[in-house]
Amino acid sequence: MSKIKLQYVQEYIDRHGKVRRYFRRPNCKRIFLPGSPGSDEYMAVYQAALGSQPSLDIDAGRSKQGSIDALIVSYLKSGLFTKGFADETQRMRRNILDRFRTKHGAKIVRTSERRYIVAILEKKKRHAQKNWLKTIRGLMLFAIRENYVRTILQPAF
Repeated sequence: MSKIKLQYVQEYIDRHGKVRRYFRRPNCKRIFLPGSPGSDEYMAVYQAALGSQPSLDIDAGRSKQGSIDALIVSYLKSGLFTKGFADETQRMRRNILDRFRTKHGAKIVRTSERRYIVAILEKKKRHAQKNWLKTIRGLMLFAIRENYVRTILQPAF
């Protein structure tokens, strides 16, 4: 008997020895697939999930307008973040932005000063400073373009 391979299906054996199958598209919620692959019930749920799978919104309406959180959400949704970068570079920069957003997301972009960015940068290890600075520089250039701030914090970066 041949095994059915369907796109976005994850299969594993749980702690009780039962096989579990889920439909999971990247950046989307996972959906439980009942029954065995190929059964009518399984294929109906699979087709429904394949046809209408809402993506998880990174914003979800929780960002305060003008905050670093809102700025990062806008930047990640824009085409500028993905333009011209390899997948690994995007992953690395996304991780940097996620950590920055977690620590400083509630702060207002307009009140941010160069000295705050420099203080955060100095706490980083030497090898991490270059990538962190490139990522934040791109974010701040986006902030100027989208009128979050008028000028870059100070052009001495």
